[in-house]
Amino acid sequence: MIDYDIYILLNSEIILFVRATVKLLFSVVLQSKTVLKDCIDSFIQEKILLAAKAISDDACHKICDGDVILVYSRYCSVLC
Repeated sequence: MIDYDIYILLNSEIILFVRATVKLLFSVVLQSKTVLKDCIDSFIQEKILLAAKAISDDACHKICDGDVILVYSRYCSVLC
């Protein structure tokens, strides 16, 4: 009877441990998703949008009235 009680106690401790671990992992996953989303947003802002702005600002000075401009994809970068 004593051995049986020890197993019940150990099983309940294991269940509590697993629950605590799952809660911890869940919070870590949520934080990781937030950090990853912030990194992706930062990359888009710095590497794509700011680069397009710099290119369009530089190109505005080189384009004259009546010039024909061939664009691929980001046509909004041509609008000055």
